[in-house]
Amino acid sequence: MSGVGESSEPTYESDYIPPPATSATNIHNHTPEEEAHLRKLSSSRKSDVWKHYTTFYGPHPRTGARASPKDGTSHLADHVTSCAKKRRRDSGQPTLSQDDSGNILAFTYSQSVARRRLIKWIIKRELPFNVIEELEFASMIKESFCPQFVAFSRHTVRSDIVKVFKEEKTKLKEVLLAFDRKICLTSDLWTSNQNLGYCSITAHYVDKYWKLQKRIVSFCNIDSPHTGDAISTFIIDKLNKLGIFEKIFSISLDNASSNTVAFSILKTILPGLPLNGRLSHVRCCCHVLNLIVKDGLSDDGFKEPIHRIKENLGFIFGSTQRYQHFRDACTNAGLPPKRLPVDVKHRWNSTYEMLNEALPYYNVIKSYLKDKACPEVVLDSDWLLANMLRDFLHVFVEATEYFSGVYYTTSNSVINHLYAISVIFQRYRHVQEFMGLVRSMEIKFLKYWGKTPTLFSIAYILDPRAKYAALDIIISGTKCVDTSESVHNEIFRLYDEYVVISQNNVVDTPTSSANNVATSSTSGYNSAWAFLQTQINNVSGSASNELQRYLSEPILTEFDKEFDVLSWWRANKQRFPILSMMARDVLAVPVSTVASESAFSAGRRVLSDYRSRLVPPLVEASVCLKDWFEAEDRDIAIQKEEESIIGLEMEFLNLD
Repeated sequence: MSGVGESSEPTYESDYIPPPATSATNIHNHTPEEEAHLRKLSSSRKSDVWKHYTTFYGPHPRTGARASPKDGTSHLADHVTSCAKKRRRDSGQPTLSQDDSGNILAFTYSQSVARRRLIKWIIKRELPFNVIEELEFASMIKESFCPQFVAFSRHTVRSDIVKVFKEEKTKLKEVLLAFDRKICLTSDLWTSNQNLGYCSITAHYVDKYWKLQKRIVSFCNIDSPHTGDAISTFIIDKLNKLGIFEKIFSISLDNASSNTVAFSILKTILPGLPLNGRLSHVRCCCHVLNLIVKDGLSDDGFKEPIHRIKENLGFIFGSTQRYQHFRDACTNAGLPPKRLPVDVKHRWNSTYEMLNEALPYYNVIKSYLKDKACPEVVLDSDWLLANMLRDFLHVFVEATEYFSGVYYTTSNSVINHLYAISVIFQRYRHVQEFMGLVRSMEIKFLKYWGKTPTLFSIAYILDPRAKYAALDIIISGTKCVDTSESVHNEIFRLYDEYVVISQNNVVDTPTSSANNVATSSTSGYNSAWAFLQTQINNVSGSASNELQRYLSEPILTEFDKEFDVLSWWRANKQRFPILSMMARDVLAVPVSTVASESAFSAGRRVLSDYRSRLVPPLVEASVCLKDWFEAEDRDIAIQKEEESIIGLEMEFLNLD
């Protein structure tokens, strides 16, 4: 068995086109056994040098020598190099390509770039590693996109993922070390289908463009038992490795007792917490809302009506024939035929979704089931109660959806949603059917939010639409305890800390006053703002420091529904250089642990029933890389937006 150099083919990887698989057999007339052996031998070879040679059985055509398995491939690689210098066929000539903007670029194929891009595709799509070994995939790439592509195995994918993860983690560490502001954390625990515990830690901060960012900085296996001491030790270890031990502003945790113990330990260890940690423990607002609503829905007056509606829907969609007849009934009634959702026990908002979707089909469901042998009969009073319950739960659904946001500020709007919940309690408190429900929900509401959290009050004051005047009005409209005096003291103490910090750092020098500019974002809008506009009179005055000057200026009343508080502070950072730093940190605080819980959703998809043998380091690499790749795409979009804004500003300057 010998190897002959392909003298008529280029030897550079970027230009090489492999010879047809049948060329050796056509030239050398191998027997079927020899052909089978050659195919097996070809699939087992990993060295790139073999793509430049044709393998055949028999003695060398000139010397008569035969190759030995011990000969290795070094002499073949040397020949390729020396031969390429004599017979190079413009291998460096690039191919013309086009970018997203239509610009013509020079493109040269690189196997390493192709491998990294495929790794990104596999990670973002959460695909199994062996997708790369499918014959159809490799042939599609070769025949339709790039003939130079060299297929690789799932083992290569695994090693590449580990390599890329280490590289990207180093980059993230450099970014966080260079970041000059505070970082907020969310953390939560999850048990996988391997019965292994994982702890997710997500960092939240406002970048140099004044955009909220979040990065999963750890998704590691944590040993049982998950005690408060174990959780705090785990978090401290990860923060030390990232080098952000002294940059933490707040930690958002769920309401488990072990997390409360963990924070009490972290509070004594972390050196950079503001006001000695009094603002830094943030209980997950979504978890609190979940506890409040579950207490309400456990009321006996609502269990039976909800159960009967659920049984009716289950009866309709439990049979293909009944479902088809129901679709026909919907069409005849002028409604779009659809499968209505049924609630699940562990998600209270699924009850709202079921009622919200089913109520428009009330008449169709009633008439369709009139002559059917349905085990449960839904009364008209049940549908009336369901309609009232749907309207009652709507405010909690809105609050949950808003608190779950990651890429817009949430800490400055918690007070508004507490006001909206208090209003709905007052509206339904004297309705006979809702008395027990409201009573039990208010007990839980006041347990967690009877005294308004200071951090949320400070964030509310740092919203130019609110300040002190709005805080007093909103708190007076709820059952929460008025904490104006304590909030006043805490916000000035916090400001004093930032004054001290600014003395050791360079801050922007105040210049001429900027307009109160509001730009669009994905921020939400709450009806409390509309209420405030009818209650607040603009105030004016002068003050000695930035905080006093900010508080004495008129309340911002001209804004749209897409008002972005971070953009306002960015536009006014020259007027309030120290206060804007404080606002940047406070407004970055997430009020829920949804960001960490979304990592668990990704973990469930990565550790599916068909991929349950992945080791924890690969699980961490897959989950973290997916988050980092998506953040990278968002950063590119933000940078392009910034470049376009700068371009417009330059055009205006040129016009002047």
